[in-house]
Amino acid sequence: MLAGLSFAQLVEAGATTYFRAPSEVAMMAGVYRQGDWDGFDERTRRLFPIYNEEYAVDGYVDHFNALLGAGAAQSEYYLHPERYAAWRRGGGVDGLPSPGRVATLVPARVLDVDDYSRRVNPNGLADVRTGMDLPRKSGAYQFVRGRFDEDEMNRRAREFDSPLLRSPWRNIDEATVKWHWQDPEVDRLYRYAQERSRLLSDRGSGLRRDDIDAIRRTAGERPWAETARAATPA
Repeated sequence: MLAGLSFAQLVEAGATTYFRAPSEVAMMAGVYRQGDWDGFDERTRRLFPIYNEEYAVDGYVDHFNALLGAGAAQSEYYLHPERYAAWRRGGGVDGLPSPGRVATLVPARVLDVDDYSRRVNPNGLADVRTGMDLPRKSGAYQFVRGRFDEDEMNRRAREFDSPLLRSPWRNIDEATVKWHWQDPEVDRLYRYAQERSRLLSDRGSGLRRDDIDAIRRTAGERPWAETARAATPA
């Protein structure tokens, strides 16, 4: 099937695979419509020709997968998830791996105080002209609780409720936590998330890794780093 796809279809399939993640926000909110996500804006399609094999291999491997490009160290907070996971599994015996995000993310809190998202296309989809060479999705959506059509999926999502989805917690993201971890609202969010934790209940947002290790030792358990070192052959 892949061998039979045109160049434009291959680019669309790759973009759909990697950059459709924001659509899950609409699914969780119960307002998802397939038509909103099927199609590529002409402002994007005009860039398709640069996604040739010669450019894409370097662009993907160096600047996205391995994140070795000049912009990879733009933020010391963001670590490459794969290299960081390998570092943790190895017991964290050396220094942290190099930073690994290619951009400083925009905090979600701007949705509370600014209108950036409303100024891109002020008239909504009326400002967007899209096209798509891939066939449209026609089947149901698969979930743990079964297969649902679009309307049923949205209905069930709207029925779900949690304080994590309501203001003010819904727009507290990792950037906000990094710089405002002492904020009382951030601390309350952490304590809520820790309620059912066996060892971290009611510890709040001020925990450091050393604190967690000490808590595990007090409970008679070995910290994960020590466990990993003990499991690693000498």
